Amino acid sequence: MLALLDAYGDHDGSVGALYDEGLAGYPPCAYVEAVTGDHWFEELGYLLPARRHYLRAAELDPTCPTHQYQLGLLYHMLGIPEVSVEHFRRAVALAGQDHSEVAARARFNWAAHLVNREHAREQAAGLLREALQLMPNYPEARDTLARLEAARPRGGLFGR
Repeated sequence: MLALLDAYGDHDGSVGALYDEGLAGYPPCAYVEAVTGDHWFEELGYLLPARRHYLRAAELDPTCPTHQYQLGLLYHMLGIPEVSVEHFRRAVALAGQDHSEVAARARFNWAAHLVNREHAREQAAGLLREALQLMPNYPEARDTLARLEAARPRGGLFGR
């Protein structure tokens, strides 16, 4: 599929739409759905067709944290933070302590939601620490954790 899309330079989604029609004739496959969702999301920037494919991939393979992570990113782009963070939570739960990029990045994005939407800095710091344990060379998590720790009140009457 990717070779076909590259060969025809699918800039407007027309080849992707033809491919979607062709998928109906084959047995469902989570991998194919996820790759097709990636094409719509990352290559073309079409969020709703990507959403359809990612949801189908998650339905076909409910134990895959990557599908949940991609849905979290997509719902973030759609401006629906409550749904986005729920998918990041699912990705964290499914990935567990797996030393993978998805496990670390899902924790980072969940932490960002906690800081920006819920003002839960301590819980966010804990998720960032976990992300750094899983992926030690993660500069965004390291820098964000350093900023959170620098902004932490130090105690005393005026936070010194």
